[in-house]
Amino acid sequence: MVADKGKILVVDDDPHLLKMLVDTLTGIGYQTVSARDGIEALDLLRRAEEPGFDLMITDIKMPNMDGIGLLKRARRYHPDLPVLFITGVASEDVIGEASPDGFLAKPFRISRLEELIENALIVRRTGKVTHPQQPRRVLVNVHEDGFRQMLAEALTFGKFLPFAVNGSQEALEELERGKFDAMITGLEKDLDESESTVDRVRDKYPALPMLAVSSSYSPDEVDQMECQSKIDGFVQKPFSIGRLFDMLDQAIASHPATEN
Repeated sequence: MVADKGKILVVDDDPHLLKMLVDTLTGIGYQTVSARDGIEALDLLRRAEEPGFDLMITDIKMPNMDGIGLLKRARRYHPDLPVLFITGVASEDVIGEASPDGFLAKPFRISRLEELIENALIVRRTGKVTHPQQPRRVLVNVHEDGFRQMLAEALTFGKFLPFAVNGSQEALEELERGKFDAMITGLEKDLDESESTVDRVRDKYPALPMLAVSSSYSPDEVDQMECQSKIDGFVQKPFSIGRLFDMLDQAIASHPATEN
């Protein structure tokens, strides 16, 4: 019989993800209660008998009340309750608007969820702050919506935290807001801005590791381009995501003291 590790409230409007989380967490030893939105979750928090919940996991985008609103209201009643956020592609605005105890970008690995839960509960029960390996922050600047989303989601599997933008202006604004470990930018023949993005970012952040991806340029063509000397690596679509991970690791390792 699996030992009871604690009581967790799981909040998500997606019934399939909600069931998966409840079944998985119950299977590994947590007493799990589910709620379909923030209003139902608040009601459960108010009515919970002592000692109440040890932790709450909530989606951010939900009808009736989003995860940020839920977190703010929940902490009126339970100021010490650890809260983990689940969301799609991360954004600086989401992270800055609240102060969750952990952040998971979809899709996520259960092992990563377990790690965040265990760390949050250790802090709650002992007051001892742990220092898990932080995901490396990667700015993803790709014009094509579908590919940008796919790439951002794939990066989460390599312990990267992706921030997705479209265009040099959005990229520079995001770089102004916070430090990044690397940047991936699209480089396409039919987009005049592609090369200028490399130039604008490199002029302002000369040490930032930067990879370029393209479906229209070949490696030989990129070798002849002026921007080639300003990027740390190039991949032509289609490419292996494992190769991209390796290139990111190498680029970040070559700039150990990168600041932007």
